[in-house]
This record gives sequence, structure tokens and C-alpha cells, in this order.
Amino acid sequence: MKKQFLALILGLSFSGMVQAQSDAKAQVSFVYPLGSSGIHSLSEVHNFSFNILVGLNGGLNGFELGSLLNYNNADVQGFQMAGLSNINMGNLNGFQSAGLFNLNLGSSGAVIAGLGNLNLGRVEGINMAGLFNMASESQGIAIAGLSNLNLQKFQGIQMSGILNLAKHMEGFQIGMINRSRSLGSKENTGFQLGLVNIVDSASEGYSLGLINIINKGYYAFELSSTEMLYSNLQFKMGVEKLYSFVSLGYGSFDQENTLGLGLGLGSLYNWNEKHGTALEFGFQHLRNDFDGPDNYAFWTSARLNYQYHLTEVWSLSGGLSFNHYRSDEFDEAHFARVNSALELNSSVGPEAQQKAWIGFNLGIISRI
Repeated sequence: MKKQFLALILGLSFSGMVQAQSDAKAQVSFVYPLGSSGIHSLSEVHNFSFNILVGLNGGLNGFELGSLLNYNNADVQGFQMAGLSNINMGNLNGFQSAGLFNLNLGSSGAVIAGLGNLNLGRVEGINMAGLFNMASESQGIAIAGLSNLNLQKFQGIQMSGILNLAKHMEGFQIGMINRSRSLGSKENTGFQLGLVNIVDSASEGYSLGLINIINKGYYAFELSSTEMLYSNLQFKMGVEKLYSFVSLGYGSFDQENTLGLGLGLGSLYNWNEKHGTALEFGFQHLRNDFDGPDNYAFWTSARLNYQYHLTEVWSLSGGLSFNHYRSDEFDEAHFARVNSALELNSSVGPEAQQKAWIGFNLGIISRI
């Protein structure tokens, strides 16, 4: 039986050697050159290629399926699937999937890999990989479990579990760490969402994260006082039109200390060199001296502040705020000690206590 199978493969290989290139519309191969196209498979463009182990083609215009590896010496158009890898020394136009790895000079369509996709040229369409996507320039959607890397321009959506990199970004970057040399343009904006965002220039872009490191961005400290916390220190980072902040506050209720730790986001619009308006949304977790490990108290606020710029560095800030307080501390006396300027609503339930009010805040800002 083995001898008969070997004879069949050799016969297919020999028959492929004597066929003209124009006659080769399909091939079945075991491993090069044992196949219906023989040694000519690298110089022929096939409409159909079925590769039992490894198949080598001059190009593809149709459908290719391989259990291990598909290799094409030129462009591929159509549908290509491999158990391990697809390697094309030309451009892909269509759909491609591999259990491990895809390599193309460029691609247009959908490319999916269990491990990674590497494009040496331009990508248009969708790239999805379990670990990484890498391309010179891209337009479309790139999704990776670990990282997306673009050496030049990216237009579209980059999503990764850890890291997104692009020389110039127009669209959305979503990941734990986002990095681009420039973000956005006059024609298309750019937006980063992550724990850490890094941009060399973001004149037409926005970054929202716990840490925003932006060249010539907006960085400032603000020390303010409210009816909830007598002193509240914020550190703001991003750009004026969208920044995030972290905050640390202190207050006292009947000689019981209260600490607040929070975060938020805001936007600053300057009318001119002296006057501006800031809209901020903040959230703080409050801890009191008597709080047990399972108790909680949350304070959320929306603030609309007027800013008067004394100098390029120093500004005065003040305005009104809408506030909401919620706590699982059932001591009504403690609940009543939440100072409020204009109470809107107050309720005490079996599981939580809540209060809403309109308040005020005053502060001083120092830009870095």
C-alpha cells in the first residue's frame, strides 16, 4: 500500500513537470515537489490548492487549504487557511487564517492568526491575533491579545490586552498602555483609552487614562475646599480639552477624621488669557476612623467652575457642584453630619443611606 501511494505521488509530480503553466488551475500536493504541479508549482498561479502537509505556489486566485503551511511566491486573492502558517511574498486580498502565524507583504480584507500577523507593507481591513499584529501602515481594525505595532500611520481602531504602538494615530487606541508620536489631525481626531497614555504631540487628539504623559500637555495641581472635604488636592494630566485627575482629600466630622481617595475627568475651555470655565466629574471613596473593612462611603460630584488666570502658572477657581453621597453606615447621626449647602434629597434605607445636594468649591491652581 505504501509503495502504491508513493507511486501515485511521484506520478502526479512527473505529470506536473510536463504540463504547461496555463493548464495549471488546481493542484494537490503532499510536500513540495510531490504534487500534481511538481516543480512547476512555484511558477504557477492556482485557483485551487489543497496541501496535505506543505504547499508552494506561484500565487493564488481562489481557495487554498493546508494542514501545516501554505507558501505563495506572489499575490494571493481569495480564501486561504492553514493549520500552522501562511507565508505570502505578495499582497493578500481576501480572507486568511492560520493556527499560528501569517506573513504578507500587505493585506486587504480579514487576517486571523492564533499567534501573530506580520505585514511588511500596508494593511486595509481587519487583523486579529492571539498575541500580536505588526504592520508598516494600517487602516481598519487591529485586535491583539498582547500588542499592536505600526511603524508608520494607523487609521481606525487598535485594541490590545497590553500595548498599542503607532508612529501616528488617527482613530482609537484602547489598551493598558498606548503610545504614539502624534495623535489626531485636522481631518481626523485621535483618542486613547488606557491606564497609561503616552503622546509626543496631541494637538488634535484626546487621551483618557489614569496616567497621561503628553508633550506640551496640561498638567496642574489644584488645592480646593468643599462642604464635604475641607481640603482636597488634585493632580490633573492630559490636554485642556480632556484631562484626568487623581485626588486626595481630608475632612473632619465631630473630631472623626475622614480621608477621601478618588479620580475623575474634566475639560477646560479658556475664553481668553484671563478667563476660563472647567467642567469636572469626580468620584471619591471616603474612609472614617470608625469604618470597618466592609463599610463604604462614596461621594460623586459634577463641578462647573470659573477660573481666573492670575499668571500663566497660577489661577483661582470656584463654582457650584452637584453632589451625591452614599454610605452603608447606619448611624443616622453620622449621616446627618454630611454638610450640604442646598439639600435636594435624603433617604435612609435598610441597606444604605443617600443624600444629594448642590454645593460649592473654591480652590487655587498651579500649572506645571
